[in-house]
Amino acid sequence: MLPVDFDGDGLIVEEGCDLHLTNSRISAGGTAITVIGGKVHIVNSTVKGARGSIEASQGSQVFLSGASLDGLQRRFDTAQIKDLGDNRYR
Repeated sequence: MLPVDFDGDGLIVEEGCDLHLTNSRISAGGTAITVIGGKVHIVNSTVKGARGSIEASQGSQVFLSGASLDGLQRRFDTAQIKDLGDNRYR
């Protein structure tokens, strides 16, 4: 697993970006992954944030499969968070 640790907020995916996280471990003191109009695919990975695991807005799409999420998920306006199965939430 690829571990990536942040003291504050973690990854920010903006409009037009398409990020694929596979077999990764993302940990942040703030929000682990912020998606603003982009797409994120999280497969067999762990995402942990003290303020939240995922925050999605402005038409973002987040796809989860076999992921472990620790922290709140926030979805605003037209954003979508799609659970494709085998996910664990804490």
